[in-house]
Order: sequence, then structure tokens, then C-alpha cells
Amino acid sequence: MMSELLLGLSLGVLAILFLIYQQRNSTKKQAVRFTSLASERSNFENLLAEAQKREAALSVILESMTEGVIAVNRGKKVVLLNSGAERIFGVSKKMFLNRNLIEIVRNTRIDEMVSQAIQNRSRLAGEISIAFPKTQVLSANAIGISMDQQDISGILIVRDVTDIKRLEHVRQDFVANVSHELKTPLTSIKGFIETLLEGALRDRERSESFLKMMDEDASRLERLINDLLELSQIESREITLKLEAVDIGLEIEKIVLGFQNQIKKKRLTVHNHIMKTAIPQIKADRDKMKQIFINLIDNAIKFNRDDGSLSIKAQKLNGSLIEISIEDTGIGISKNNIPRIFERFYRVDKARSRELGGTGLGLSIAKHLAEVHGGKISCESNFGKSSQFTVVLPIFKT
Repeated sequence: MMSELLLGLSLGVLAILFLIYQQRNSTKKQAVRFTSLASERSNFENLLAEAQKREAALSVILESMTEGVIAVNRGKKVVLLNSGAERIFGVSKKMFLNRNLIEIVRNTRIDEMVSQAIQNRSRLAGEISIAFPKTQVLSANAIGISMDQQDISGILIVRDVTDIKRLEHVRQDFVANVSHELKTPLTSIKGFIETLLEGALRDRERSESFLKMMDEDASRLERLINDLLELSQIESREITLKLEAVDIGLEIEKIVLGFQNQIKKKRLTVHNHIMKTAIPQIKADRDKMKQIFINLIDNAIKFNRDDGSLSIKAQKLNGSLIEISIEDTGIGISKNNIPRIFERFYRVDKARSRELGGTGLGLSIAKHLAEVHGGKISCESNFGKSSQFTVVLPIFKT
């Protein structure tokens, strides 16, 4: 699909360039013909004006393209350079017209592709990574069209596919992670069933133990599937937010009360400063907003140390935003892991996360829910000592 699209793009650009230069050549020939015929001077002027209009229109199309287009002669001197090429290669056409192609692309593979295309009058395509002016992955098409030393002999068309390649890797990782997350509990359930069928079913005590573990694995599968469906819905922007004025302090107080058993089990001290702070209401979907803080507070409890503490604060940033922070005294997160913790299925401590029943999707869901509310979420951590998650949300305005 990608190659067909790029081929169509290449042929389209080629057609535009041909039209521009055919128009110029046609205009020159007509100029010679009509200049000698004074009686047809007005016809020539009309023809010239029309030709200039068409050339200007075609040039506008070429300049508006996001793809980079560079035309060279047989000696690979640049005779045409569009804005897309300027942006991708970080150059200026005023400085680089009539310069060697290699001075612009600064990549020997691209330079060699164009040389071969011109020499064989062929079309070559490939994906090439470049380091200047920044690291990019380019889909490059080199087309050889003429051996004329003065006219266009080759065309290079490049498209920045860095984001596309990154998304492909994300998709591949996602499929691999989903497969792994589903396979683990299914394998466990299957093993228990086989053991029961082989005779363990007659042992009431063992069979009940196996059934309880099967129930836990089935519940884990259910949580995983529900989280996947919810995340998919959020990312596709298919959710409908019922926006209203929400007292975030009151909602967080209710959430903390809902975790009292877990808090007591780990003997945590909770410092909820929000109830003592005069902050305005936020504009949010109440249920979706509660889900953000349920995920964050749940993590702050799970990954906290026994006899640790949990601190919740809020402050008004400006006339339109509120910042809510949740800080724990847990295991912390290393600097290398922080940029990835909001990715789907990414776990800092995989073994502990699975042991605690996590699906690896909670932070990703929280991040996306904050964004659909017009807010954002971030993390700071002191590895081995503490972690602080901060949510910024819009204030409700009447």
C-alpha cells in the first residue's frame, strides 16, 4: 500500500515538473516563432501570459507539497528545490540552487540512488535514515528521466516517514504485549483444568484451591479485556464526556475512603491537603475524572512501602488551570523508565505489577483521559524513595 502510494506520488510530481518545463520550453519556442511575426505580436503576448499563469499554478502546487522534491541535471547540479526539501534537509534554495546534490542531502546512499537512476533511466526506491539536520527516516524515490546535461535528468522525491515507522513499532509492540498478557492466564487456566481432569478433581481440598486460582486468572483476563476496550474507545475519541462542575477535593476524599482497607493493611499515613485548600471546581466528566485518580491513588498505595505515607495536594496555576499532585514514599522510578511509564503495558517492575493484579494499562488510560479533558499528566521521581504524579486540569467557568 505504501509503495503504491509513493509510486503514485512520484509520478504525480514528475508530471508537474514535466508540465512546468514543457511550458517553459514551449514558451521559448513560441517566442522565436512569433517574434519574427509582428502581426501576431498580440497573440504571442496572450500566449505568454497564459503560459505564465499555468506555470505559476503548477509551481504553487509543487511548493505546497509536504514531500521534498529536488530536480537535478546529469551532473547532479540542483536546478529545482521545493519548500518540502528545504524543510526536510534544513537548507535554503537561495543558497543551494546550482550546487551539488550531495551538499544538500548529506547522505551518500541518496546521492548514489540518484546517480543510478539517471544512468539507467530507472526508478529506485528505499527507506533511508539520515542524521542531519535531525534524525529522520525518509522514504526516497529517485527517478531518471533524461541524459541531457542542461535539462532535468533526475528527480528525487523524499517523504518523512519517521512518525509512521514509530507507530508501526508501537503497533508491533502492542500486539506482542497483548498476546503475552492474554497467554499467561490462559496457560495457567489450561494447566489447572488438565490437572483436575487427571484426577485432582477427586481431591476436594486441591480442587477448590485450583478453582480459586482459575477464578483469579479469569478475573485478570476480564480486567485486561475491559481496560483494552476502554483504552481503544478513548484513543479513538469515541467517548462522550458529560462535562459539569466537579468538586475535585470532595471526589478525591471519597476515593481515598474507598481504599481504606488497603491503606490500613500497609499502615500508610495519608495527608490529604486538598480539603484544607480553597480551590475552584474543575470542568470534567465526573466518572471519567474519578477513574484518573483511582488509578493514580491505587498505584501510590500498591507501590508504597509499609508504614509509608501518601500526600495529596492541589494548587491553582493561573486563571484557568488547577494542578493536583499525588506523592508516595514507595520504590520510585528510574529516570530511564519515566518517559515510558504511560505507554500501554509498560511496567517498571513487571513481576510485582502482575503479582498486585495490574494490567499495565492504568497509567495509559489516566493519561488519555486527562488529555481528552484538555489537561495533562506527568511524573517526577526520586528512585528508591518517592514518586509524584501531577495532573493539570481546566477550571470550570460559568
